[in-house]
Amino acid sequence: MMIKKSDLIVLSDRLGLSKLVAGSPEHRLTTILYHHFFFGEEDREAARDRLKRECEWLRHTYAPLSAAAALECLGSGTSPRYPLLVTVDDAKVQLLDVIDIFESFELPLALFVCVGWTDRGSPIDEATALPRIVAELHWYEGPEQTFDVGGRSLRIEPGANADVIDVLIEMAENGGQNSIAELAETLDRITASPSREVCNWDEIADLASIGVDMGSHSVSHARLGRQSDRRLRFEITEAKKVLSRKVGSCPHFAYPYGDSGSFDERSAALLREVGHINAFVTKAGFASRESDPYELPRIVLPETPMSQAEFQARVRGGGIPLTALKQILS
Repeated sequence: MMIKKSDLIVLSDRLGLSKLVAGSPEHRLTTILYHHFFFGEEDREAARDRLKRECEWLRHTYAPLSAAAALECLGSGTSPRYPLLVTVDDAKVQLLDVIDIFESFELPLALFVCVGWTDRGSPIDEATALPRIVAELHWYEGPEQTFDVGGRSLRIEPGANADVIDVLIEMAENGGQNSIAELAETLDRITASPSREVCNWDEIADLASIGVDMGSHSVSHARLGRQSDRRLRFEITEAKKVLSRKVGSCPHFAYPYGDSGSFDERSAALLREVGHINAFVTKAGFASRESDPYELPRIVLPETPMSQAEFQARVRGGGIPLTALKQILS
């Protein structure tokens, strides 16, 4: 009989294996990552009730901290017992339907925003047209098409627009913003989506106004470690510039995907250069003063409904030994 991964995680937690592999989280930072809150055809009230149970347990078991407080604890080496940081990636509109739950349990959130995705929900602005285009072209799934942009003929096609994106970034660097804004309008017409999945700038500003910490998640959610130097610099510097202008300070960063190959030594150097003081990956673990501030671990919660037992086991690190074993066997 096949044993479910969720059952193995619960068993690992009950046996205390995570403490043997990763150490105790009592005075180390536990960071958890949500992407979605509703799954498939699941009843929304059932999903909200599940999140309430999760938040109630987190509030009772841990010392929830803001991103600034969590990183201050790491830097000083002092922290309350069981410090916790709750993060959300991508700024899906689902967050708007559950933010009241996090507020009711006084759980601070750090939200990592892809500025190109968020800009698509707002009117076209010349200042953010290029991030919008880069995100659209990176994820483009439409037919092959050719556009005249600033006197240059550019051909776009599904999954093969890296060179075109580099050309557009170079054009912007040389003063071609007007042509790029026109292209943004054209792409909006041909890539229009029937539904909006990501918060727009007004919604991001509203979340910031109630205390949600804002961090960068790049421009287009590309794997940064695979990008050209020009594209990598744009993904990091432009995202920070736009977020700083829209919502103020954003010293925190989360690598898109956050796994092996999604970042490299160039990434960390650029993050330092533009003023990001930390960056999160998706390797499960607990952070301490000795942790690399540009590779802080996070426990990723799955994209499926969980029982309360599985949720608690995952947050306590029950999945860490399984990941370690998988790496040994691979």
